[in-house]
Amino acid sequence: MKPLHTAALLAIAIMTLLALLCGSCKQKGCTDKNAYNYNSTADEDDGTCLYCKTTSTPWGSTEETLNDMNYDNGNNPFYNDSIVRLTFVITSTTFNDPQCGINSHNTSLIIQNLTAKTVSFNAAFSLAGCGYGSKIYAISVPPNGSINLGLIISVPTSIYCGPPTVDSTVPINFTYN
Repeated sequence: MKPLHTAALLAIAIMTLLALLCGSCKQKGCTDKNAYNYNSTADEDDGTCLYCKTTSTPWGSTEETLNDMNYDNGNNPFYNDSIVRLTFVITSTTFNDPQCGINSHNTSLIIQNLTAKTVSFNAAFSLAGCGYGSKIYAISVPPNGSINLGLIISVPTSIYCGPPTVDSTVPINFTYN
């Protein structure tokens, strides 16, 4: 047998053996599409799947009452009365891994009308000392009713801010129906 022919046969045998061995190899990894470390090329789960876990922790609430300070030449029957009660509900949201989200403090707002008339007004809300918020909301609350504006401000926990409040740069003018 010629040496070239023998080398060729040996190369074919080695390639066939490698193909057989690697063809039956399974790539290990996370095979769950719901895991954030899902490996689309893995065909054997190796138990390394990682999942996002979110924890919401109540931090408490603060209340603020808004009075109607528009005298309107003595024509405002609600002048200096308490018109609405604002309840700011604060929660902390944390994630088990940075890939899942940013840890944050979240403020939601519930507005209660303290009058027997529908109250409408524009207002902005912010967190004292850091400038987060200040979106202007057009608000209308039914007589003696309440509305939930839901999430109004979300701030990363790495930023320190004071309590939520009404943004004093936006004048509040109540209208009644």
